[in-house]
Amino acid sequence: TWVVMAGVTWSLPYEWFFYFALPVMAFTVRSVPPAPFLLASLSSIAFAYTYGLENHHLLAFGGGIFAALVNRSNTIRTIGRSWLAPLVVVACFVSVVALFPTAYGYPQLMLISVAFTLIAAGCSLYGIFTNSVSKALGEMAYSIYLLHGIFLFTVIDLIVGRENVAQMSPLAYWLLIVTMTPLMILG
Repeated sequence: TWVVMAGVTWSLPYEWFFYFALPVMAFTVRSVPPAPFLLASLSSIAFAYTYGLENHHLLAFGGGIFAALVNRSNTIRTIGRSWLAPLVVVACFVSVVALFPTAYGYPQLMLISVAFTLIAAGCSLYGIFTNSVSKALGEMAYSIYLLHGIFLFTVIDLIVGRENVAQMSPLAYWLLIVTMTPLMILG
């Protein structure tokens, strides 16, 4: 199942943790949840601590929460729509790619969170994100993310054959991938 789904379910425990933790987080906005919800939330947090969720992924949710909170400010939204914001976003992403071997680390997460905050504040990267083609691809992106593993598994394992793919030259392999890409997007 992991191979067929291309591992896209990795985030589910984090998403569930986040949703179950909301009653405890309600205290940060001076709201007191009903006792059964609070108990379920505390149990979820204890389970997650025992289960061993990775801090990096939990902090990524924190980056999203931070972006949502600070974007309530008109000042932050003005900064996000400024001419400088796209340069900062690109600098953040280029720094993550150029300076670090992976995106998994606290400095990288901080840079990605800054970029995400600016994008959430209205940074369109000089119109790239507001372009009609970008919007259409954005609408399709999550479906493609969820379904690409099934599509790749079907084509590579069931139609072409994993052994045949393993014997392909790099050029033949990439031609197969390039051929499959529009089919996956349009399918």
